[in-house]
Amino acid sequence: MDERTAYFEARARLWPNERNQETLENQKKFQEMTETKDPEVFAKLFREYLIKKFGDVPEIDILVEVEKKFKADEVVSDDEYLAYLNARFLLFPNQETLLELQEALAEQDKE
Repeated sequence: MDERTAYFEARARLWPNERNQETLENQKKFQEMTETKDPEVFAKLFREYLIKKFGDVPEIDILVEVEKKFKADEVVSDDEYLAYLNARFLLFPNQETLLELQEALAEQDKE
């Protein structure tokens, strides 16, 4: 058990309420998702996490499939990677992702 999970477990025991219990369960799932070597288990947990955060939107399927391929060391096509960056930017908009997306689009235009 990592420190973060131990902290949430202590909170749930010291102050037993629904919110602390839910936070602990979410942390345990997150820890399992990040530590698993199995791409299928990772994909299932990652999908659950994203749906809980964003609802069941199409971008989730794109993110999960490409992340699963990354986890399994499989090849990702240029089109898949571009769709992945676009989905990632729509769900997690930030400057770094925007720059990656712009670079990928510029590379695609060169071809």
